[in-house]
Amino acid sequence: MPVNAIGADQLSGIEEESDIYEAFAPHVDTSNISVLTDTPPGKKPNLKSFQDVQSLIQQGKKREAKIVLRENSWPTNSPIRSQLWPALCAQHHVGKTMLDGFYWDMVNQVFGTTELPEKPIMLPPFVDSTHCLPYHLTRKGRAVADRVVSVLGYACPDITYSPTLYPITSILLHFMSEEECYHCMASLVAPKEKVFGAYCSSRWFERNLKDDRGQRQAYFGTGETFLFSLYPERAKYPWVGIEGDTGLGHASELFMAADSKMITIGGGEGQAIWMDENIRFGKTDRCQTFNNPPLCASGDFEIRVLEVYGFVGA
Repeated sequence: MPVNAIGADQLSGIEEESDIYEAFAPHVDTSNISVLTDTPPGKKPNLKSFQDVQSLIQQGKKREAKIVLRENSWPTNSPIRSQLWPALCAQHHVGKTMLDGFYWDMVNQVFGTTELPEKPIMLPPFVDSTHCLPYHLTRKGRAVADRVVSVLGYACPDITYSPTLYPITSILLHFMSEEECYHCMASLVAPKEKVFGAYCSSRWFERNLKDDRGQRQAYFGTGETFLFSLYPERAKYPWVGIEGDTGLGHASELFMAADSKMITIGGGEGQAIWMDENIRFGKTDRCQTFNNPPLCASGDFEIRVLEVYGFVGA
């Protein structure tokens, strides 16, 4: 009985060829992907491992991690790519959008099922069809990319135009699952939430009261007013005169002010919290009344949710 024998060197070559695209996700068409090796045969480049990069991230050494990423040219089919993308994007994960199962709950809300539809998925208005580059995704992979971008559009309705979201999604799907891809994309486009506010010691209708000379008060309130931050860090900023210092000056008592165009809390060289007449946009600065830092790093902010609580005496 004839036997076809294969040498060990031939078998090794077959195994290497079959594993060369193992790093890619199943919805990638690898038939047209070329993996180039610039190094001489038998000489491997001294590339950093995922553990090296992860260690830098965990130590908070972001600058060093960026240098490693720029200086290491990992092959297109390197397994490290499927590890790096989720780890890097996880640095920006905020809120409930990253909880297990959240993406599939969103898919159910948008499509009524987690099964991929047979008909083409309608993409959000912010997608430019000329930029819908599949980057070697299979037909199923393209449908997955369509679904990820559609759920992004549902979760972030304020996106008006972003032609790069679709091609970035397509590239990420080379190295990760659909759910991981959504989490990475959501972390890139989601607003960085800040939660802060103030306890206001006086009622806002006092802005209409007049002093002894019949002039309307510009600022009002008492030293019981204070600022606070809840997320990403917790902090309280009381009135600078709470300890009884008498030499602070007028700027330390600018607690509250409002008119038909704005609401502000804290004053003196800046306003701790300022909101426009529509309570949509605001800004925050250091002020002398509370000696607080800006309550968000950018200074300017958009108001997503405004909560107001009142206390009624017995």
